[in-house]
Amino acid sequence: MILHWLGEAFDPALRGYWGSDDFETAAGTVLELIERAGDRVDGVKLSVLDAGRERWLRRRLPPGVRMYTGTTSTTPT
Repeated sequence: MILHWLGEAFDPALRGYWGSDDFETAAGTVLELIERAGDRVDGVKLSVLDAGRERWLRRRLPPGVRMYTGTTSTTPT
């Protein structure tokens, strides 16, 4: 599966989409879900319009889980 994180920049009602207004706390929830799902998660489509946050999360993804942003996908570096 691919998890989709659509940020509040697209819709203010999405504030707290992953259980917290704080990005790092919400990212912790996403990472925990990925860990629990094992190899069933292909990647995360992150749409928060913040390249720094995209890099932050990409570095924390488990091996083999991809980060999809814009029109490209990348593996963690």
